[in-house]
Amino acid sequence: NANVDISQAQQSEIFTTLAFVSIDSDGERDFVFSRGADRDLKYNSSLKKDFNGNMVHFGAATALLGGNLEDAYGRYFFDALTQESFISFDPNYRVDLWKNKEEQFIKKCIPFVQKAHLCKFSLEEAQLLSGKTSLTDACEALHTIGTETIVITLGSKGTLLSTKEYNKIIPSIEVNPVDTTGAGDAFIGCLLQQIATHANIKHLLKHESELTNMVAMANKAGAITTTNFGAIEALPYPHQLVL
Repeated sequence: NANVDISQAQQSEIFTTLAFVSIDSDGERDFVFSRGADRDLKYNSSLKKDFNGNMVHFGAATALLGGNLEDAYGRYFFDALTQESFISFDPNYRVDLWKNKEEQFIKKCIPFVQKAHLCKFSLEEAQLLSGKTSLTDACEALHTIGTETIVITLGSKGTLLSTKEYNKIIPSIEVNPVDTTGAGDAFIGCLLQQIATHANIKHLLKHESELTNMVAMANKAGAITTTNFGAIEALPYPHQLVL
């Protein structure tokens, strides 16, 4: 209904993976998962041709937990590398999925951080993967691993945009949050849509002012998402994002 292309979606007889979300008084949430069909995703070799010079986003969440899904994920990553795609990575760390396996999670994420042109982290993810507490030290460590451009979402404080040349916090808009579910997805989705429609996406990362404006709009998308319940219904439409 929203005109999203689902022509490459795979269907399964198994139930869709479910996330049960509890929300506190500030709109922050905790997750409990019941895994289903996502673990059976199969690699589709016909997609390789579509990767050529285009953008490929890897949102981890359950993708690094083994099985067919992780195998497909790794093969798509290889295709993206060999087809010289613009690679984006979001580790999407969930405590419920990785209890007592944090080191394994970090090890599996590092190759993506090494090769991604853009990485999106929460503050918790940036600290976990870098092993550093301060934002400055975390960014320096993550850039040393390899990623060119980092965005770290900081809730109401905005987003830290970091490259090897500069480091700045881009403020968000003020809202009254009721549910933060989906805010990070709205942010990275909005940012990637803007980058994907740019004439030269790999060179865009060198242009501070353009990238700053794109992050500001993505901040707005994430903020608006927190003003309604749910991960999909709360997503804003383009006309709501005019700065």
